[in-house]
Amino acid sequence: MFHLALYLDEKTNQKFSFLNKKVEKELHQNYLENHHIPFHLTIVTYKEIEEKKFIEQANQLFEKESSQELYFVSLGCFQKSTLYLLPVYNEFLNQLILKIYQTFDEYVSISQKNRFLPYRFVPHVSIRR
Repeated sequence: MFHLALYLDEKTNQKFSFLNKKVEKELHQNYLENHHIPFHLTIVTYKEIEEKKFIEQANQLFEKESSQELYFVSLGCFQKSTLYLLPVYNEFLNQLILKIYQTFDEYVSISQKNRFLPYRFVPHVSIRR
């Protein structure tokens, strides 16, 4: 699996780390830290990619993007085990997801089509897995 993700600034990482420690204290588990996975905003996941072409396309797509401010206002859960923070779905995220979908559509498998279509995917930051 290959994930396209956005990484967060240090201030945001510190806040998420605080939440992650609270969850770890209650559930006695910290998958992200144990596997050295930094906090990140997952945008989309692909089963297979052409690595060199994908990296070139990603570089072209993101060279014009700048830092953006996101607000995380909700806590959610996937399949009983993944706790995540949900950002406000704003115009920046909407446009970014549309651009990503258009740029990398060739990598989305038929079985993934329904999950990764714009307006169906849930961009999120996992704090426990």
